[in-house]
Amino acid sequence: LRFSKHQITLLDQALAEADEAQTDELFDQRRAWLRALASKSIAVGDQAVSIQPQPLPSGFMGELRPYQKAGFDWLHFLRKFEFGGCLADDMGLGKTVQALTFLQSLYEQPPESRPAQASLLVVPRSLLVNWQREAARFTPGLRVLEYFDSGRIKDTAAFDQVDLVITTYGVMLRDIHFLHGYR
Repeated sequence: LRFSKHQITLLDQALAEADEAQTDELFDQRRAWLRALASKSIAVGDQAVSIQPQPLPSGFMGELRPYQKAGFDWLHFLRKFEFGGCLADDMGLGKTVQALTFLQSLYEQPPESRPAQASLLVVPRSLLVNWQREAARFTPGLRVLEYFDSGRIKDTAAFDQVDLVITTYGVMLRDIHFLHGYR
């Protein structure tokens, strides 16, 4: 059987209860990384597994509180090991600025290391203005395309000129076939 890399913790738990199990090297390595992180170990073999502090991007205009910096570092950790994850805390504690700072850091990397295409951000309509305002304030160098009004461009070539495409759940559902066709 083959499973998604995002199911590693569920599989690990199921395998712990199995009489017999056979796994591949990649699964064993990722499981070891997660276990080492959970036990606060420093390395698995020759692989460092702790969440490493990351430098803030030069295009970030602001200051992160310590818990926001930890969230920023967490997002980099997830990306490095190709894990899915989320930022979750009370409203108003800065998840938007953490995510924008993370995206800014990705798009400041050398061309061979940065994402090959724009990131898609899907938000409730009620938060559009907040994301626009926060992006303009904290990451003014991040090239943002607002893809949600009735006159929106229906040409994915426009996405190649930006770093971030912001849309709403409703627009995404209406344009799902168009958006799915973008690389």
